[in-house]
Amino acid sequence: MTPTAGVGLTWGRYKSGTNFTQTAFVLIPRGASTAAEFGRRSSTANQWVSLTGPGFKVDHRPGLAYRPFKDGTNAADVQIGRFWFIARNPSESRTPPYVWITEGNDTTGGATTQRLSVWKGGYYYDQWDYGSVGSYALLYDPARDTNMRGAFMSPNNELIFQPIADGAVNATFRDQNDYSMLTKNLACSFNGTKCYECTSLAADGTCATWLKQ
Repeated sequence: MTPTAGVGLTWGRYKSGTNFTQTAFVLIPRGASTAAEFGRRSSTANQWVSLTGPGFKVDHRPGLAYRPFKDGTNAADVQIGRFWFIARNPSESRTPPYVWITEGNDTTGGATTQRLSVWKGGYYYDQWDYGSVGSYALLYDPARDTNMRGAFMSPNNELIFQPIADGAVNATFRDQNDYSMLTKNLACSFNGTKCYECTSLAADGTCATWLKQ
């Protein structure tokens, strides 16, 4: 791995069979195409082990973070999760940064639901009007809240700090559950009379009880 720009670095876990190992992970822009290469630190040798990259071009330091599927301190919960990275595609100008995530953290060849080698991509969900330049920061700190946090520089030299996901409520929602919060409160956009707050969660992370404001 020979980087052509700054690297993204995070602590994370990977699953192989039934075993979980915590180690350092890195995302490196490399080569003439500035393709992003994903890798982990070997637990047995003084070297990096290359993993499948997301197939994305990166011309500055990408933000990289690991987020468990569940919040809390239970080791069985926090060791199962996915990796996130945020970056700009150098072939596009003045675009919002992209966010990419893995399906999970399983390196097992037969894995189908938590594959570390499969990346999903899309635009940054908030601030569609912002382009981005330069390097990125990405952080998940369960000691502070349940949001993924990001920072990047806009073309107008504004430093943008915002949640990347789960930003609608400080609860253990999964990423797609923000949609239910938005649709539930859509009427507020028109008459301001039907705002709802989620007061309890179901086992799958969806809202179980709504409180009308």
